[in-house]
Amino acid sequence: LCIGRGVVVLGLKRLVSLNLIIFPLLLSACGGGGSNSSPSASDAPLSPVPASVSEILTGEFIDSAVSGLQYKTESRSGKTNQNGEFHYLEGEVIQFSIGDILIGSAKGNSIITPLEISNSENSLLTDTAINIVRLLTSLDSDGNPDNGIRIEDEVHLKFAGKTIDFNVTEQLFENDQTLLSGLNELNTTLTTAEFAKQHIETTLETLGVEFTNIDNQAPNAGGIAPVENASPLISGEVLGVVIEDS
Repeated sequence: LCIGRGVVVLGLKRLVSLNLIIFPLLLSACGGGGSNSSPSASDAPLSPVPASVSEILTGEFIDSAVSGLQYKTESRSGKTNQNGEFHYLEGEVIQFSIGDILIGSAKGNSIITPLEISNSENSLLTDTAINIVRLLTSLDSDGNPDNGIRIEDEVHLKFAGKTIDFNVTEQLFENDQTLLSGLNELNTTLTTAEFAKQHIETTLETLGVEFTNIDNQAPNAGGIAPVENASPLISGEVLGVVIEDS
């Protein structure tokens, strides 16, 4: 009987030991304890994923393709690439600048030219638009805007902390001391109004953009006759105004 009791006791001990081993394994296999039932908090998205993401659109700034031009929208900022391309979201307004000089802004579109950022009415090719073109063509790295306009990083540094008023007459613009000082530091000269007009009119013709010339107020579907032998750079006296390098 004692032996029998020993056997029974021993059997109970073994049974208890096996239960202690097997029961947790059964819980784990059945999903007990919750360790694998759902992702931990650290695996969840940090913020809700929007139901729809606005499509990123691409536009081009053209006065010839202008590369290296700073742009900024409500959602992004950067510089135009070699094709003059920039990115924006539907409905955004794009600001364009050189250094800290804001040259203009316009609602996002596939093509933006100096005509749009000059905020002219009735597609009027105003002094403001011409002044913008004069600056851009003056800052082209190779001096030949017909093959594209490239704004180098050095240009942005020279015009940091500066402002220029484009909404003035051609004569006042070409006497702006901030403008002339910056151009002088870059060892370049301001292009003439005649050259800028010819350049932008050719650009708008190529794009098929209708505009009105401020000189005669006549609508143009393809511009006016180009100015013959227009000199790209101011030299000496222009329209009775003497330009002096500072």
